[in-house]
Amino acid sequence: MSHLHIPDGVLPIWLVILGWAVIIGGIALTTHIADDTEHRQRIPFVGSVAALMLVAMSAEIMPLEYHVNLTVFAGALLGPLLSVPVALIVAAILAFLGHGGITVTGLNATIFAFEMVLGGTLLRIGRQHVRKDSLGKLAGGVSLLTLAASTALTVGIVACGGVHKMMGFTMVAFGLGTIGWLIEAAVTSAIVTFIARVRPSLLMPDPTEEPHMPQSGDSQTMGAKR
Repeated sequence: MSHLHIPDGVLPIWLVILGWAVIIGGIALTTHIADDTEHRQRIPFVGSVAALMLVAMSAEIMPLEYHVNLTVFAGALLGPLLSVPVALIVAAILAFLGHGGITVTGLNATIFAFEMVLGGTLLRIGRQHVRKDSLGKLAGGVSLLTLAASTALTVGIVACGGVHKMMGFTMVAFGLGTIGWLIEAAVTSAIVTFIARVRPSLLMPDPTEEPHMPQSGDSQTMGAKR
């Protein structure tokens, strides 16, 4: 559950400001740490991943009215330093498309960034300890864990906002949300399994290392290794 479909004026202003402060502070920190030259070279790749997330989040799965997020997969591809600004870009575009209010964009971006950094980091760490053919299962498990944590964060944010009937909201978030987690886990697992077979170099374990785009000879090398 990584999106607050809440219109403007519902949450208190202090909570809205806090969301903006957290995401802007996160971007300032990651920008300070990041290697400018390296990250400028990755702009086309970053744009492609952001576009993939937007397409996934714009398509609802009926009748649940749930959309996959691909935040764990995107976080694993981008690494934590690039995940934070991408989270804000995606949240802002979704807001202008009507997915929640404009003022809650900071909170939505914070939740996106939380999922991308946590899930992506867990997947990258776990990748070093499993075989290539087990990456899909690992990605599914990481997605379930990450979305459970993200839902708890979302419920906490709404509770801080003083929204009435929190018990009902919490039951829906964790009840129907669990179905969404399973869908997200299955989709992420399938994508990661496919990527691990055709282009494993995209799933680099080092968050600061630029993904290697295989050249024409890479497929022969991979075939020889198999």
